Amino acid sequence: MKHSIKIFKSATTKSILDVRSGLNYYKMNKSNEEVYKGNIIFTINEYGHSGEQAQAFIPKETAKMVLDTIKQHYFPRIYPNGFVNYGGTPSTKRARVFSLRYDSEKHRYVFQIDEGIGQVTKNGAVKMTKKEKTVMSFVSYEDTLKLAHEVSDFILQAEIVAMLNGKPLYTIMPSLRTIKEKQGQGIM
Repeated sequence: MKHSIKIFKSATTKSILDVRSGLNYYKMNKSNEEVYKGNIIFTINEYGHSGEQAQAFIPKETAKMVLDTIKQHYFPRIYPNGFVNYGGTPSTKRARVFSLRYDSEKHRYVFQIDEGIGQVTKNGAVKMTKKEKTVMSFVSYEDTLKLAHEVSDFILQAEIVAMLNGKPLYTIMPSLRTIKEKQGQGIM
């Protein structure tokens, strides 16, 4: 049975913010490498406001970096205008923009996901051409600290378990020996 792991949840009268694991995900490339594509998935459901829901997929290494600034209380200094991560799905031409900013007046973090129609660029990225919906969740400073610690610890533990199981949460390359054997060069 395949299941998803919810790492953190924050609920208010207007919205729910869920943080889930999408860490065990790879794609094979032309060089026979298992390219690591794992993410941390943020879902915002505005059940008490617009009724809309959206998801954003943040790469593991990006999530670790941003969460560390929150844990160290540096986020407002390092990202004075907030953090933004652009993403999307080329096959469906759906663009997503995840943003996080600190509201110093109300001493809280604002999580936001914009979703809409996208255009695939030359390098395969998806650029938003028409925003169709925006969802937001306001999370207290203390709860955002809890989120940062829980998600960071979860990522670290998942990396250790994956490494022990021989499937690290990084790109897996074929060994030089395997490549030379396939090319018929033999091994010296």
